[in-house]
Amino acid sequence: MITSKSDASGTVSIPLRDWQKTFSVKAHQVTIVELPAFAEHFGSEKIDSKAVRVRADVPVSVYIHQYFGMRSEATMVLPSEALGKEYFVMSYNGINIQNGRYPSEFLIVGTKDETNITLTYSDNTVSGRSKNQDQHIVLNAGQSYQVQAQHAHGDLTGTHIKGDQAFNVFGGAQWTEVPTGCGFRDNLLEQMYPVSTWGKQFVSVPNQNANFDIFRILAAEDDTEISVQSSSTLSYHLDRGEFVEFRLSEASFIQADKGILVAQYNVGQTCNGHGLGDPSMLLLNSIEQTRDTVTLYNSRFQNIQENYINIITASDDMAFTYMDGQVLTDQGQPQAIGAG
Repeated sequence: MITSKSDASGTVSIPLRDWQKTFSVKAHQVTIVELPAFAEHFGSEKIDSKAVRVRADVPVSVYIHQYFGMRSEATMVLPSEALGKEYFVMSYNGINIQNGRYPSEFLIVGTKDETNITLTYSDNTVSGRSKNQDQHIVLNAGQSYQVQAQHAHGDLTGTHIKGDQAFNVFGGAQWTEVPTGCGFRDNLLEQMYPVSTWGKQFVSVPNQNANFDIFRILAAEDDTEISVQSSSTLSYHLDRGEFVEFRLSEASFIQADKGILVAQYNVGQTCNGHGLGDPSMLLLNSIEQTRDTVTLYNSRFQNIQENYINIITASDDMAFTYMDGQVLTDQGQPQAIGAG
């Protein structure tokens, strides 16, 4: 799904598979390009050639929506200039159900030839690599490398990935419950942010009609101190590669003394109190990474029945924040979160 502030055109391709489609999009509209079935990744720890490249004549925003058989998940895609050389994976534990194993997983995408990458795993992998073991791979532009946890309930969150050139990482899970034990499952997918872009301040908003949301916070440095302020305050101390999981039912202000990665998960309908919806995963933007203009597409593919938009803005900007041409304060009463 491709959108832009101005009229744009370009190509979507899988360069190493000789597949390409052209696209055009009008300003503030959305164009959808469907990928071929062979773009799907299977298995673990083998170099593949399925990376997708989007090129446009002016800046565009790109989103992925993958869906099939009552499964649905989406993520934004970072532009190549925003990629980095160091990542930690945010994922979720998998499950073993209905005679099947559905693991935690992540995907590395090469964007430059001869990129040397070192992985330090947070859990055992399908091919028998152990927790805390290092692995070295070399990826060329257009190559990809998927890794899956060895055990059904394994979790690759906290895996450290570092390279000598910029590359791309996506994290998630094949088909799982959030939290474990809550019925109705889904695949999880989210673009990982380079460590260099992690922030120290975040605002979270509860999802509509849900009893609670699951959160995870991941640290990149030792002795990271974190506070989560809502009606009460939660405090955490994390070291490098460690994460904490908790649940919230109200808006919160999250602050740390060092950079952190924050994920919010929709809860499966058995536990969300609404009786509708499957798990989903979202990495939160830090306050330092907010934007002044966003165009988005609320998909109804694959039986999506309800759509909501959560909008977070600085208090001083409320009078200047518009949705579809109307000032936001004219459309409802905002809720204040913290001092700003």
